[in-house]
Amino acid sequence: MTKKRILIADDDPISRRVNKDIFSSFGFDVDLVVNGREAIERFKTSIQENVPYALICLDMVMPFFDGTYALNEIRHIEANANDTDKAPIPIAMMTSKEGKRNRSSILSKRSLCHAYLFKPLSIDVIDELLIKLKLQEQT
Repeated sequence: MTKKRILIADDDPISRRVNKDIFSSFGFDVDLVVNGREAIERFKTSIQENVPYALICLDMVMPFFDGTYALNEIRHIEANANDTDKAPIPIAMMTSKEGKRNRSSILSKRSLCHAYLFKPLSIDVIDELLIKLKLQEQT
């Protein structure tokens, strides 16, 4: 059985490593990128190769396209894809606790993403997210 894949876009190397370790502990293959541009390119490649991600996690503040821009682009690509029967890939936006101040930006994108996560992420938060998105059974 093929492992489900997750894409994490975060410019902070410590966050990337910690988040990869957490998702890997749940049995996922994790791809890491450092900015929104790379996330968009990796998403396009996954569609072209027919190996879609089960979940995409985007940091809201990154260089070379932030998470909000990447979110909009990914949804645009999905909307223009030939396979209109497919459900959108779940996307979780991540931000630091200081990012809570940017509440208007978060609320404006609520319809485009499935969750907002405040860093640092924890095993319990990821467990709840995976259950909510039906990527893992409740234990």
